[in-house]
Amino acid sequence: MKKTSIVTVTNQKGGVGKTTTLVNLAAVYADMGMKVLVADLDYQGNATMIFGQEEKAKASKRHLATAFKSDLTLDKVVLETNHEGVHLLASDRSLEEHSVEWNQHPKKMKLLELVLDCPALKKYDVVLIDTHPSFDCYVQAALSASHYYLVPLFAESCSVRGLGHILNQIENIRRYCNESLHFLGCTVTRFDKKNAVHAQFENDLRMQGKKFGFPVCKTIVPHSTAVARAEANEQSVVKYRADLPVAVAYNALAGELLSVLNGKRTGRPKKLKLDTKLMNQTAFEVEAEISL
Repeated sequence: MKKTSIVTVTNQKGGVGKTTTLVNLAAVYADMGMKVLVADLDYQGNATMIFGQEEKAKASKRHLATAFKSDLTLDKVVLETNHEGVHLLASDRSLEEHSVEWNQHPKKMKLLELVLDCPALKKYDVVLIDTHPSFDCYVQAALSASHYYLVPLFAESCSVRGLGHILNQIENIRRYCNESLHFLGCTVTRFDKKNAVHAQFENDLRMQGKKFGFPVCKTIVPHSTAVARAEANEQSVVKYRADLPVAVAYNALAGELLSVLNGKRTGRPKKLKLDTKLMNQTAFEVEAEISL
């Protein structure tokens, strides 16, 4: 029996490649012959735009905001996309307008789970959830409905320094709302191998992972100006230019993660041994070393 793996892609810091990572993972998995559902919970709607459904979702009102408001399941609002094998639960600006209302609602932690709770979910191999850079009710609902989460980030001070806080908040969701939530790992994006700062922080991130017990993906996604060009053309970079190093990296990352994904796993994941103060201090020490 096929198992559906539900993955939230999240980071409270914006601009670290969450949507780009999600869109390209979705494209790679679809090209492998898998059935992929993307849930766009970021009210900026970038994933909805890249998959070419912004106008259709707006005109038809087939988006997640409608599903939340009217208690609709995914089969009532799902859209096909411009990438074969990828379906979409679209975003809309009304998500932002209603965020305060939902944050005070008793069902806030179940918002997405109720949409996904229908027979139509079974036809998908993987669900990828895009999130806004915050820890609001939508991010919490996404994590509560997920089996796994992935944290894209830069190998830079501001990204590494805030990681402990992010992971601690997600650990609370795991502890109180979703005990089987597994951490797929941190994935380094927009990496410049010629940049000494990136190299030092990437090394520091891996040392912190070993010390505090969290995974760091082996695959490193390089910086590429082609990503912006691809997204402006409403395409994933793996579809736009499959031969580019960044596209090759996303293919490798998809393969690395696929070896772990197996639907809802039994048992509780190993508790992270986080020390936010010490993690931040380690990042400060790297900063001091770089400035010398």
